[in-house]
Amino acid sequence: MSFHVSKRQARKYRVLHDQKPDGSWLLNLPSRDRHATFDAVFTLRQLGHDRADCRSAIGRAARWALSCRNADGGFGHFPGSTSDADANYFQVQC
Repeated sequence: MSFHVSKRQARKYRVLHDQKPDGSWLLNLPSRDRHATFDAVFTLRQLGHDRADCRSAIGRAARWALSCRNADGGFGHFPGSTSDADANYFQVQC
């Protein structure tokens, strides 16, 4: 018996596997990987088909995105970074 995993399934499993314990997908230095969490959430929404594991990962990502919010009401690209318009766009989309 053979088991076939489609490219879509493989991509979804890889994205789920790469999520960090804090809910982000910052795999490289944050300055190089600042949109990774947005990209991962987008991928899971497209490929996850409302699966419980994908919804859970997206929920953890949303909590992480909220941890990037600053006292000025804006968002940084990662916790502790300054607010900017680009970060606001990507964090709010999570």
